[in-house]
Amino acid sequence: MLRSLLRGALLLLGLSQIAVSGKVKPPKGFATTHGDRFEVDGKKFSFVGANSYWLPLLTSKEDVRSTFKEMKDAGIKVLRTWGWNAINATELEGALQSNLTYYQVWNSTEWILNDGPQGLQRLDYVIEQAGAHGIKVILTFTNNWSVHLPYHPFFVTLIFRKGMDLFTSWIAGAGATHDTFFTDPRIRESYQRYVKTLVERYKDSPTIFAWELANEARCKGDTPGGPNCVAGSGTLTEWYKEQSDFIRDLDPFHMITTGGEGHFYWKDPYVPPYPGVDWLT
Repeated sequence: MLRSLLRGALLLLGLSQIAVSGKVKPPKGFATTHGDRFEVDGKKFSFVGANSYWLPLLTSKEDVRSTFKEMKDAGIKVLRTWGWNAINATELEGALQSNLTYYQVWNSTEWILNDGPQGLQRLDYVIEQAGAHGIKVILTFTNNWSVHLPYHPFFVTLIFRKGMDLFTSWIAGAGATHDTFFTDPRIRESYQRYVKTLVERYKDSPTIFAWELANEARCKGDTPGGPNCVAGSGTLTEWYKEQSDFIRDLDPFHMITTGGEGHFYWKDPYVPPYPGVDWLT
């Protein structure tokens, strides 16, 4: 039984390797790594999980509560959800009318944080209900992909908008290649400001299982890659290291994972991970 539970956890998260970080002992209730396993309060933590990226988009608190009740009844202990959703300023009126969940509004090279009832307060409630139901959360900071769904009354409130590509188009210009997100200092700083907002908001919560740097980060996305997308360039691995070090300075206790699929552009695919990340997907 124990073996099957652990296997299920590894398959769910797509874990290929678990690395030991140099973190200090975490507070009570925090998840961490020890050797080749997860632990909470010094005890082995095996789990069944779910990829529930859509949870913060639910506009009804009752829907959120009932979802968590069903997860708890099913034995789910960890879920992964997305801590990002952004719109352009020209889309604000439509977002307000549709009750869309959004955390950032882009206008020019800057974004405005939405800390209101259609913004981070909805994510607050997801984290709150997860904790109330004994479920931990992997929180993802941005997305490699632009999401385009056909207009439909059902879809209008269930849509995640562009992640990385909004950063690159607003800050570096419409013609910027996708990998500019990882290399432009202005974009990295803007990403870190948003990450800092979320980390400082939830860093004291044992409900957070881990911070995830990005969903499926790659040198290429829905926009093409540029000259940095070549084997051995280090474009992604250097970005992973910079961002994990940044988060570790803000929060020495929670785990960090890349959220990647192995698109590192390494010349040697067996290069070991650096200590800043607790496991690789």
